[in-house]
Amino acid sequence: MYQWLPETAGRNLGLKIEGRLTREDYQGFLPRLTQAIERFERINLLVDLTGCEGVTAGALWEDVKWDAKHLRQVNRFAVVGDASWEKVMTKVAQPFIEAESKYFPANGRVAAWSWLEGKPQTTGATAHA
Repeated sequence: MYQWLPETAGRNLGLKIEGRLTREDYQGFLPRLTQAIERFERINLLVDLTGCEGVTAGALWEDVKWDAKHLRQVNRFAVVGDASWEKVMTKVAQPFIEAESKYFPANGRVAAWSWLEGKPQTTGATAHA
């Protein structure tokens, strides 16, 4: 199951995935991603996987088909998760995609949105002139 994140606006799109992601889920959200690409040419995408329990084979096939056609049009890709494999896969995928990608821990969704939108990241350090 998926839901659009409330911060979704313009070229910045965000999804929260919960439970098992199915082909029907992909068929539900891919048209909106495609429409955003048609409107803006390039999009930024945040996927929150903290509640994800896996994907079906049909969902993987929908993902492969969409990626083959549109992945080059994703500018930034943020993954929010709570499993170590999600962090590893974000890093492993980086050389194979043109999008700048970054992993954020489960409590980092606000930081992920800021990064996605290109806002300066705050680290708690004080800048010196």
